[in-house]
Amino acid sequence: MKERLLTSSIAKLIDEKKLENRLNFEANHDHLTQLGNRKSCFENFATLSSKYPYLLYFDLDNFKHANDKYGHQTGDEVLISISNALQTEFGADNCFRLGGDEFVAFSQVLPENIDTLRNRLVEQIFEFDVGVSIGIAKITPNESPDEIMHRADSNMYSDKSHKIIRQTPRT
Repeated sequence: MKERLLTSSIAKLIDEKKLENRLNFEANHDHLTQLGNRKSCFENFATLSSKYPYLLYFDLDNFKHANDKYGHQTGDEVLISISNALQTEFGADNCFRLGGDEFVAFSQVLPENIDTLRNRLVEQIFEFDVGVSIGIAKITPNESPDEIMHRADSNMYSDKSHKIIRQTPRT
């Protein structure tokens, strides 16, 4: 009888621990891409920025149009594809989905060629006319995570505006 009670108690503790782990994962990860979410990014910012000197900010170009044209299921597949490509490039623990079509990754090195990185990231979604704009910020210890994130975001918008200029025919 005592063995059955002990076995039952152990099984209950194991189930509680599994539930706790699942709830913790769900609170800190994006449900669609399984990447860390915004909350997780900021909670891990100090640790990651002490190991990785660069923050890369990614925003999908033309995502809304592709989502509207091909449907939300395809839009979800595009987001999953990008998240998988980011994980391949930077490692799963270094990548986060901030929301919508915005992602960040911590990196040990600067990409040698931004266009090459851009092409690798969109390789699986090329058919949907979705691109990616990339902003990079060197992480400095005297700046807050918000300031670093803002600088990377600003650099991403600069990249986006330069691409639009390059893609627009000259008149």
